[in-house]
Amino acid sequence: MAVTVPSTVLKKPAGTFVATTVEGKVVLFLRDDEWALKKYPRECMVDLRMGSWQFDQVLLVALVLRLAHSDATTFDHLIDVGEPNGVRLLQNLASQTALDVHVVTSRVARTFRVANPTRYDAGYLVNDVRARDAWSTEEFQGAAARLNQLYPTPSALWEKCAKPAQA
Repeated sequence: MAVTVPSTVLKKPAGTFVATTVEGKVVLFLRDDEWALKKYPRECMVDLRMGSWQFDQVLLVALVLRLAHSDATTFDHLIDVGEPNGVRLLQNLASQTALDVHVVTSRVARTFRVANPTRYDAGYLVNDVRARDAWSTEEFQGAAARLNQLYPTPSALWEKCAKPAQA
């Protein structure tokens, strides 16, 4: 799939994982630099997990991407499902059978396609979000800070995310 990298992704620092919707589909971007591309083997296993946590009224949803079964290439992205873009992201995750992961520098350097192991969990979470009261950006940021205290690295978060059910 040819994709134009959103400018918001290009502005992110190296080592940042972003999940976004492009033309109604969830697309995953891993922003890195040219030198870091060497750490990704040519044949690279791609694993994705989703986890959710509740802090007070805030529902935190994390996507954790792991390449080549390595702690060094494990990245996380928190989704604010209290915002319309976050809900749309979940809805699209629930409907897609495969996801594209683009490793980008100033360009798309590598692309991987992975079966979407999060779709059943995403569908459940969409219904859960609809039954909740809204929360503020500050409440989301506070909950995210608490999650980061519990799991300070993407690898620690990876271990706590449930392994997806086999489709």
